[in-house]
Amino acid sequence: VYGIGYVGEGIWDVRNRSEPCREYKLWHGVLQRCYDSKFKNRHTTYSNVVVDERWNNFQNFCEDIISLENYNEWKNSKEKFLWAIDKDIKLKGNKLYSKDTCMFVTNIENNLEARITGLNYKATRLCDEYEEIFHIQTEFSKKYGLNKNCVNGCIKGIYKSHKGWKFTIL
Repeated sequence: VYGIGYVGEGIWDVRNRSEPCREYKLWHGVLQRCYDSKFKNRHTTYSNVVVDERWNNFQNFCEDIISLENYNEWKNSKEKFLWAIDKDIKLKGNKLYSKDTCMFVTNIENNLEARITGLNYKATRLCDEYEEIFHIQTEFSKKYGLNKNCVNGCIKGIYKSHKGWKFTIL
């Protein structure tokens, strides 16, 4: 995966029925943030961010995340995008994803701690009033299958909502 990650041999299976398991998606995302040049070009805050060598092996990653703070909340969450793995809340400015530096945090906590300059936005899903703070409209739109121009139109006050979401500037 990205020229550095490998599944390895062990008890952790990358598939959960017909789709990748939650742990694999998480691991893949961490590797993407660190080693996908296209991603890093779009998200310059990940410059010089790396993964502990131990976590290049999916089996080790899975063994280690069980001991991370809030793992059970992440694992048992019914809301797919409520939790994130974070590398720099425990240690400000940290550039290493590892067992000692990471923890699970809610996306709201994660976004509030993000060191991205610019405006912060709040999205509220109208059907259940779920709220998420975000910084980059394009990423948020892609994550939820929204049209980024419509999201921007909501933020500017042109539209009241888009596909069941409303948006405000914080």
